[in-house]
Amino acid sequence: MLFEQWDLRNRYLHIAPSPQWQEQACIEAADGAKDTTAMNDVPQDVLQDVPQAIIALIKDNPKVTRKEIALHLHLSVKTIGRHIAKLPNVRYVGSGYSGHWEILHS
Repeated sequence: MLFEQWDLRNRYLHIAPSPQWQEQACIEAADGAKDTTAMNDVPQDVLQDVPQAIIALIKDNPKVTRKEIALHLHLSVKTIGRHIAKLPNVRYVGSGYSGHWEILHS
């Protein structure tokens, strides 16, 4: 089970990253700043469409959960929470299981 690059120490398996991964994860720019484009490959136009997609999902089902929205949009629950917090016309009424989303008209 253990390969050359993996090492079992103190009951924990330490996996050494491959050289290709190290090069891709942290690319040094000419001025010395780190370029993180390899790690942040989500296009900005996709992120701009997220609020409209959240509102559409809430209109379809006001009892939808943040987890269901995250699964549908292929984003994390925390990211969905941040986007919902930025939406001034969306609020959650009630508590936990018995609550629902409301879209306020401006």
